[in-house]
Order: sequence, then C-alpha cells, then structure tokens
Amino acid sequence: MGAAGFPGAILSRVVWQKIVRFLETGASVHQLSEKSASGDAAVFMLGCLERWHVIKFQPGASGQALPRKLHPRAGRLLRDGWGSSRGIRDDWIVALTDKGSVARDVWLPLTQEMESRWVARYGSTRIRALRQSLARVTNLPATTDIATLMASALKIFTRQFNASSDTPLALCASTLRVLSSDAIPEREIPALTGSSIEQCGIGWQHKPYVQVERDSVRGRGKLVRLTDKGLEAQRHYWQLVRQIEADWKDEYGENAIHQLKKCLQELFTLRDGENLLMSVGLTPPSGVVRSGTYVPALGRKTIAAAARKRAREMALQTEAFVRDPARALPHYPLWDMNRGFGP
Repeated sequence: MGAAGFPGAILSRVVWQKIVRFLETGASVHQLSEKSASGDAAVFMLGCLERWHVIKFQPGASGQALPRKLHPRAGRLLRDGWGSSRGIRDDWIVALTDKGSVARDVWLPLTQEMESRWVARYGSTRIRALRQSLARVTNLPATTDIATLMASALKIFTRQFNASSDTPLALCASTLRVLSSDAIPEREIPALTGSSIEQCGIGWQHKPYVQVERDSVRGRGKLVRLTDKGLEAQRHYWQLVRQIEADWKDEYGENAIHQLKKCLQELFTLRDGENLLMSVGLTPPSGVVRSGTYVPALGRKTIAAAARKRAREMALQTEAFVRDPARALPHYPLWDMNRGFGP
C-alpha cells in the first residue's frame, strides 16, 4: 500500500476478511453484516473505513440521498455522522474508493502468497499435517486456507470457554494472565501480553479484576495487581483451558489433539540453522511501521508526535516477537479497532 502511494495504510487481514473481499461490485450494509457474521461490529468497521477513505456510501434502493452536514473539522459537507457508525442505514450501498480498490488488488493474492511461504518455510508435509488436524476440529474442508482454519479452531475454543466462564477468554488470556497479587507497572503490560496498550491497558472491562494504585516509588505512573476476583478468574482460566482440551480429546480423539498440538508447537521451535523459522516470517521489511519507519497514521497526512511514539513502540514490540516468538506473541488476538483493526 505504501508503494502504491498510501503510506501508513496498516490495514490488517481483519479488514479484508470482514469487509473488503465482499466489495468487488458493492454490497448493502445489511449484506455485509450477514456475510461477515459481524452484525453491529461490521457497521462500526464501515464508519472507520469511511474515515480512512477506503469505502464510501451510496444511496440504497429507495434512491434517497444521504443526509449531509457541514463537518466541524473538515469544514465541508460530508455525510451526517461521517467517519463513525452513526446514521448508517442497512439499505445503503457500500463501495470501494480508489484507495479501497488499490487495497483490494493488493490483498487479493496475499492469502495464497502466505500459504506458499509457509509451505516453503516449514515443508509441505508439516503444513499438510497441520491443515488436516485443524480441518478435523473445525469440520471445514482440508483445502481451506490455514489462516481461516486456525481462526475457526480458536473461535470454537472461545465459544466453549465463554459459555463456562463469567470472564471472557479475551481478557483471561491477555491482561489477567500476566498479572498476579504482586503489583507491576501498568506500562509493562503490553510487553508481557504482546498486545497494544489500547487493548491490554486497564479499562472498564478490567475494573472488577484489578487494583490500580499510584507508583509512589517512581512518583509517576500506576501499579496494577489482581484483586481476589482477578486471582479467581485467573485460576478458573487455567482450569477451564485444561478441561476444554480434555473434552476435545474425548470428542476428536486423543491422537488427533496430540497431533494438532504437535503441529502448532513445531511452528515455534523449528529452525533453519540459528534462525527460528517463525522469526523469519515475523521480520518486517523496511519502510513499514513495524520496522520503525515513521509514517502518518491512518487518515492523516502529517506525522504527529503520537504516530512517532506508536512507531517506536511497535518496532520494539516486533523486535521482541522476532527474538522470542513463543514468549512475546499474544496468547489471544486482540484487535485494536481504531488503528486499522490491527493487533
């Protein structure tokens, strides 16, 4: 995207999978919500993509013009609610902008390209075994791309976990997993979880589980520790993960789950000489944010101080991913919905 003239367009696979791949000829908001199985989340995504000039809205079957209003910051007439989910109607047609069309052309071959790289990196035999193991758990065809197979297996696991836990897996496997009864600086949580500060930082959803206090030693910043409820949620997390694994062995067969775990664990241990094969795939090219290059944030033309700080943070995080993937990568994918839906 940068080479095509759109630096900073760090839009992730989530955008492609949920929205852009369905927009070759346009689709209604309702159709997109159904196809992506995202419901209201799809509408939120569309608002963000409009703000980043990836999609645009057109009148629906009624032909009624979109309501417009003078935008207070842009100083021009835009859709009333432009850049947000406010006011978006189910019958409106969603179409790609020129930027969105470029993005679609860029992303279209990438799934197959990544599959080819994995086969070259890990070998066709290992990738075939991984694909077959995932297909058995997900009940999807073994010809399905690996990313979809992995996501589907994780979704099945997540549904089973959340059905038996008051605390969702997304919280347990991220922030609550790395905390304890001993206080740590809040600023250390992103490095411990492998997530962005926006997703793992202490927010309203963490309130029942954590205690936040002032760092009296440093004189600035906050310290975070688990409350009794947080410690109980953490204990239940580990117990329930083990229980679901045992249930999967009963349902799919112990050998099948053993093979699946073996295939997944090998991704993190296989080497080419001194280099972990996983690290080869995680090493970013030059000129992108994760390599430390300063580029404007999505929807902006200049590089603000916040974008520079973000680039430094992402570069350091990526170095940790490359250095020790098994230790540094997230245990659960959390998507930052305000930064291109990226991790």
